[in-house]
Amino acid sequence: MNDSISRFIDWLERRRGRVFGAAFGLVLGWMIAAYGFWKTLFIASCLFAGYIVGTWLDEGPPVRRTFRRR
Repeated sequence: MNDSISRFIDWLERRRGRVFGAAFGLVLGWMIAAYGFWKTLFIASCLFAGYIVGTWLDEGPPVRRTFRRR
């Protein structure tokens, strides 16, 4: 059983983009069917804004990152 789990994980790693794309499409389709297009667009916008704010909190403002010496 352990061998089959490691083979499955290896299979997932080799097809990471396809698996992510399929999962994203499934979630997006479900959300549009359940909530409608505009509510789904609003939720996606909030998710994107949260990602931007989280990145800003983790890494600092974009201006500071641009001019930081490496």
